[in-house]
Amino acid sequence: MMFGMAALGAPAGTAQAFDAKKADLSVIRVVVFEVKNGKRTGTYSFGTGFVVDNEYVVTNHHVTDDSEFTKDGGASERVVVDGSTKNLRAAQLVWHAAELDLAVLKVPGLTRPTLKLSNAPPLDYPDKAASVWAIGFPGIADRSISSETAFVHSTVTQGIVGKVVMGRAGQKDKVRPIIQHNASINKGNSGGPLFDNCGVVVGVNTFGAVSTMEVSRDQRGRDVAAGMPNTGIFYSPHISNLIDAQKTIPALAAMKLDVTPAPCAAPTAEAPGLPVWIYGVIGLVVLLALTSTVIALRKGTTREIVRVVESYSAYIRRKGDPPSVRVRKEASRAASQPPSATAPARPAKAAAAPAADAGSKLVLSGRGGDKKFRVEITAEELERAAAASESGIVLGRSQSLSDKVIDDPSVSRRHAKFFLADGVLMVEDMGSAYGTKINGKALGANEAGGLKPGDKLTIGGVQLDVGRA
Repeated sequence: MMFGMAALGAPAGTAQAFDAKKADLSVIRVVVFEVKNGKRTGTYSFGTGFVVDNEYVVTNHHVTDDSEFTKDGGASERVVVDGSTKNLRAAQLVWHAAELDLAVLKVPGLTRPTLKLSNAPPLDYPDKAASVWAIGFPGIADRSISSETAFVHSTVTQGIVGKVVMGRAGQKDKVRPIIQHNASINKGNSGGPLFDNCGVVVGVNTFGAVSTMEVSRDQRGRDVAAGMPNTGIFYSPHISNLIDAQKTIPALAAMKLDVTPAPCAAPTAEAPGLPVWIYGVIGLVVLLALTSTVIALRKGTTREIVRVVESYSAYIRRKGDPPSVRVRKEASRAASQPPSATAPARPAKAAAAPAADAGSKLVLSGRGGDKKFRVEITAEELERAAAASESGIVLGRSQSLSDKVIDDPSVSRRHAKFFLADGVLMVEDMGSAYGTKINGKALGANEAGGLKPGDKLTIGGVQLDVGRA
């Protein structure tokens, strides 16, 4: 749809809003299994990682730490969940630094898009109150929604930056740039990316001790929370820590990072991920509203607004001319063409429905339920109506929206329309709820048929005989 939607789209050169679906493709669950006697046990730790280069995944050091498993001679196995618990890919620990709480894994065979990293000065970007987004696999979601689908799908949360300062996220950490924000994270989010509003990674999420609410399940299967309530304050060490390490650590020399020094521009007013066709619908509604308003101002009647909406709706369904126009075209086309020498001659439409003579009057009389009805339509009324906006005489239940009224529940507010086509009297169903029939044959919505004295016309549940006065 068009409707001048370019004016509603994003201006050239401005940044697009955060695309969660696109970012999600590069976020992956990291799992560490304890291995005993060559088999994985039910004891494991898990967190989140994100792809920064082909087969390279970044996460927290504490996510990959297997010291608890191996201190007594045990073994461990690190894997990533690549789309399904049936597709666990072995992960090799390339580098880790406890003081930065960072680790890099290499996952052979992993093919996921890489993320762009912010190389803007860490204490200058992101700004206070800037929008940030966290994606990861919080354990509270695993506990609350227990299913294969929930386990492999990440959780997205949004917040704003509280401040960016030099500090420690843990007692043993090195002093470094840290982003304080309120995009909710939980155990399991650790190692996941923190995005700015352009989808660029600005931090690595770390679940800190400032929020130690623990959720467990009691014997009745209910989730029970205990500990210090969630403060709404979370920490994500700046991604600059990883970028700096890659420049100096030999083990990371083979890893190529996609960095950008440009801060994210102000987001557009467009909602994240809003489909383009929505703007077309908005444009259509605006167009109809403007059209209706103009007509209402000129005509001053609700009926004109209803007529415009009905006419446009009928056009959309039909994708062609209104029935009255179509009938006139067909009648004109038939009159201008000589009869085929081989085809049998067809009777003229005027023979099926006589022309309206001056001073003649069509009478529709009958009953519906226990009520009797009589409607009269004169030739003069039909001629005047042909030049009016309706192009015909409207029959219906509503006195304000119709020219002729049949007050019966089975009759729509605007049920049918009478008009002349080359002198032939026609009746058109106006998309009524209970339909229109001529001699028992139903007309389709916005379909017209010829009418003559002696015919039986059914309007909803009202049976009418067609005659002349």
